[in-house]
Amino acid sequence: MVRLGKSGVSDVVVIAFMFILLVLSIPFLFGYTSRGLDSAAERRAELKLNHLQRTLEEAEVRPGISALEAAAEQLVVKNPTVEENYLRDWMENNLDFLRPTGYEAKLSLSINDKSWKMTLPDNVTTSEDFLLNSTLAITQTSGEVKVVNVRLGIFEISE
Repeated sequence: MVRLGKSGVSDVVVIAFMFILLVLSIPFLFGYTSRGLDSAAERRAELKLNHLQRTLEEAEVRPGISALEAAAEQLVVKNPTVEENYLRDWMENNLDFLRPTGYEAKLSLSINDKSWKMTLPDNVTTSEDFLLNSTLAITQTSGEVKVVNVRLGIFEISE
């Protein structure tokens, strides 16, 4: 016979199981909702890298000469328009300001066997990287066009 209003062993087991399930699911749900999705974090870093590249393409070190053009001139032209010391100081200040917090910024330009590099901050351990490769055409006074490979990256600093 079934006795109504009485609690049996099965009722206690079900309630205990529900309590254990609740206790175990709370850390999982909290951990899942408190961190951003990996793809969203990667997309955010990719957008920051694109912003950094566009800024270096558009920002003028001297009137009419962008930062990337001035850096490419260091490799191609014998007498560049912008002095290298001034360009390095300008790049250091701007890369330090523009790079995302917690990331290292690396800029590398190369043509044949020559290269020009800039890294901020120096001597840090980095992990996940986001790289952007492009090319830049520089016309010499003789009319010859040189193509410079540009590699810009931001790297997450490991603690």
